[in-house]
Amino acid sequence: MKLNKTVLDGYMKALDSQTPEQLNMTETTYNKSKAYLQEIDKKIQKATPLIAYNVSTSDTPETVKKEAPKVLLAQNTNPPCLTC
Repeated sequence: MKLNKTVLDGYMKALDSQTPEQLNMTETTYNKSKAYLQEIDKKIQKATPLIAYNVSTSDTPETVKKEAPKVLLAQNTNPPCLTC
C-alpha cells in the first residue's frame, strides 16, 4: 500500500507542478486524470488504516527471494509459495 501511495503522490506532484501543455495532455485529459488520481488517493487513505502488517524487517521481498527453495521445472511447474 505504501508503494501505491508513493507512486500516486509522484503522479499528483507532476500534475500539480506542470501544465497540461507541458505534460502533452489536453485540458480535459489533465482534469480527468487529476480527478481519477484524487479518487484513488481517497481510497488508499480509507484502506490504509484497515490493513495491518505484522512483518518483521527480516521478511523483506529480497530476503524471501533468497531463501525461497529453487525448484526445477522438471520437479514442479508451480512456483513456490513465498507467503506460506
